[in-house]
Amino acid sequence: MRDVGRAGRRLATLISLANGGTFSALVAVAPALLQKTPPADAIKNRFLTFAVGQSISLDTVTIRLNAFGYLRQDQVNLPGTFARRGDILDIFPADADNPIRIDLFGDDIETIRLFDVESQRSEGKIDSITVTAAHEVVFTRESIAKAVAHLRKLAEKRVAEMEKAKEETTRIDRLRESAEGDIARLGQAAYFGGIERYLPLLHPNAVTAFNYLPEDLLVVIDEPAQMKSHAERDIDGVLKNLAGRAERGEILPVEGTLCLEFEEGIRQVTDHRPTLYFELLARSLSFVRPETSLVAQAGNAETFAGRPGPFLDALTTYARNNVRVVVVSAQAPRVRGMLGSKEISEVSLSHLMRTSQDAGLGTGGVALVNGLLPSGFKITDARLVILTEPRFLGRLPISSKSTSTRISGWHADYLSS
Repeated sequence: MRDVGRAGRRLATLISLANGGTFSALVAVAPALLQKTPPADAIKNRFLTFAVGQSISLDTVTIRLNAFGYLRQDQVNLPGTFARRGDILDIFPADADNPIRIDLFGDDIETIRLFDVESQRSEGKIDSITVTAAHEVVFTRESIAKAVAHLRKLAEKRVAEMEKAKEETTRIDRLRESAEGDIARLGQAAYFGGIERYLPLLHPNAVTAFNYLPEDLLVVIDEPAQMKSHAERDIDGVLKNLAGRAERGEILPVEGTLCLEFEEGIRQVTDHRPTLYFELLARSLSFVRPETSLVAQAGNAETFAGRPGPFLDALTTYARNNVRVVVVSAQAPRVRGMLGSKEISEVSLSHLMRTSQDAGLGTGGVALVNGLLPSGFKITDARLVILTEPRFLGRLPISSKSTSTRISGWHADYLSS
């Protein structure tokens, strides 16, 4: 089943990049980068911005939301849906954790509120919000006409092959029904689950996320051999799933390339860009050609068995020995109070970076970062230690909401099957 929220966050990041958006870091798994997507010019304007005091036409907004792949419902409950009741417009942005409620006075936006899906209670006012499209696929009259014509021929060909092979009538009928349904929805410019497999037909000039990346980028590739193995395994699994469904008559055979080859993608993103490769075990890979290799001693960070006391004692020792420490926790205010109780000074992450660049390893310090990591590590040569919340406070906090966190705007999404 398609994860609308994750796909929406991916698309929101692509749209931001298409419009020149800047990020301190972009983090993604390889399949998300290798998956084909429309060119930047095709999606760069697929967003709506709402602000308090702005005049809008609800009819026009409704048309735009439909064109962006949003589903109209009586009440919003999932990302990628919207509801309209009188002068109230509810939208659950595809890249958001909560829906918004827009109250109008005539054609003017009076308030914009975040609200909880279950309780329907307001969670605070905001001044403005940008709502991005829910689907990457973009319809044009020309692309629809070509895709429909091609799929009709493909369906006729596949049915003829199945009849010649004397396959089960139920399987042939299933394919006819599936193909006719997809063709009808495409003809009406309607979005549906699995439409991404027709992207090569609707966007013959499709690219990948690599094409959206700025040129002045430092590329960091963690464990390239494992990355290649995992990416090829995941993509192969999806393609085999689609082939199996086509064999059973559930869908038409997938035509065109849905993903770029891993090594070609790596060449595209690293060509003319500075690149760092991190490997636990150095391996000979045809697509990895580093100019310089550095060997560093690294290992797991200490575990404090969920006991804050030994954790604070260790921080004091690290500070005394000029070690640079980064503490990652989703409970930053609590940890900050713990540091203060031991008179441990907190520095910014940028300060630690400056001491490294401007003064060698420089003086140490403790930086607190809000986030979640299951475990930490240390690089002895660099006098750097990363400590994580489960090590000194126990288990990761449990939340009823998604615990995935956006790292400078990038959320990856695997190719949906």
